Amino acid sequence: MSCDTFSVCELQKAGTGCHEDVVTDQTGWCYVDPFQNPDDNPALVASCPAETRRIVRFVDPMNATPAPGATVLLVCPN
Repeated sequence: MSCDTFSVCELQKAGTGCHEDVVTDQTGWCYVDPFQNPDDNPALVASCPAETRRIVRFVDPMNATPAPGATVLLVCPN
């Protein structure tokens, strides 16, 4: 498959609601880790195994971010 068949877009970071609210009206992503950030809501990672209670969380009230069937690549630039 040619690279020309792919499109790339950047998902913006969501605000504090992504870290605090189970349901939010924001769109974007956030990294939730209550152990490292006491302001993060532990309920958001309660279903994770105890030793890995952290997630990259995508939020969107329309459930369209990321798009259904999309592949998401996480990149941490220097």
